Parts: sequence; structure tokens; C-alpha cells
Amino acid sequence: MAAQAGRAFDSEAVRESLRQLHRTGLYADAQAQTMAVPGGVRLDFVVRRNFYVNQVRIEGLPPRRAPGQGVALAALRLKLGVAFREKDVEEGLKRLMDVLREDGFYQAQLARELVPHPETRQMDIVMRVTPGRRAKQGVITVHNQTEFNDEELRKRSRLKPGRPVTLR
Repeated sequence: MAAQAGRAFDSEAVRESLRQLHRTGLYADAQAQTMAVPGGVRLDFVVRRNFYVNQVRIEGLPPRRAPGQGVALAALRLKLGVAFREKDVEEGLKRLMDVLREDGFYQAQLARELVPHPETRQMDIVMRVTPGRRAKQGVITVHNQTEFNDEELRKRSRLKPGRPVTLR
């Protein structure tokens, strides 16, 4: 049973009231605060309403050199309309950094900006990417000890031409 005005203070009823508030999905945080008053105890529920993910943008991806906007946005996994959670943004940043590293941007730097819209309870999220230089591979030397001849091995390796490949 939830806490009710005029009844004796019951900590289990307060816990149940907090559970009910959280279950609504409307609040990012809910706390119970008590204060002694003449003739009893005053119980206040202090809540912080949720914001919801609105616009998610990524700025600073170099054109034709990095993962596309779609891949980068998919890595964030921040869906429009879901409750905004700081933890989800931090996890998304880690996944975006992984995508950038997979594409050779090992020195990329990420920054985020949160733009709340209190009147609509929406949160815009802007990710700023400073990619840095892309890592390049140097000369690859292969000691061919397979049944394939050197030319067949070059074809199977799918290395891009333009870089010297030495087979020994």
C-alpha cells in the first residue's frame, strides 16, 4: 500500500510509493524527504522529470574518409523518443570511438553537448568528432610458405594496390 495523507508514517508504504513513481517512467529520479512538523511528520516526494531523446547529430566526421553518418549514428544507439539517460550517452560514445578506431582513427577525440528543451522535456544530443589523422599501414612483408604462388597470394590478401608488398 502506498503512503497516504493522515495515516501513520510507514517506511514500507513510502518505498511502495517510490516504486510506483518510478514505474510510471515519467521520472528520472524520485526521493522521499521527511521533516518533523508540529503534530507529526511531513513527507514530500521530490521528483526530477525525464527528458526524452530528440535530435541526435554527429558533427566533424570527415567526408569520404570515415564511417558514414548512418554507421556512426547506429553505433550510438540513441533512439528518438526514449527516456534520456546519461549512461546511454556515455556507452554510445564508447561504441562510436570503437567504430572510429576500426576505421583507423586511433587518435580521435569526442565531445558531447546536451541541449535540453524544458518546455517539451526533450534533449538534443550533439556529438563532435575531431578525427585526427588516420593510421596508415606501412610496407608488408610476407614470407610465403603456402601452396599458393606469390601472385595468387596477393589476390587472396586483397591488399590495395599502391603499397609495395614484398613476398619472400
